[in-house]
Amino acid sequence: MRTWNGDLIVRIMPSGPAGTHGSTFTLYDGTYLGWNGSALQVDSNPKPRSVEVRFPDGSVVVRQIDVGSSTIA
Repeated sequence: MRTWNGDLIVRIMPSGPAGTHGSTFTLYDGTYLGWNGSALQVDSNPKPRSVEVRFPDGSVVVRQIDVGSSTIA
């Protein structure tokens, strides 16, 4: 049996020219994710977690983020 440990995998899907249009999403725990066309902003993160971001250009960034806010570019 697998249980969810709170880690996230965020896949940024292109919208507009080269994925430049922004988008926002709020998770069930209040974590806010905002894509501005070049970076992922994480706000109101309630606990430390690992976030893997897969960008439109195919690059992948994995970052451990703490409680609060972080920008992943």
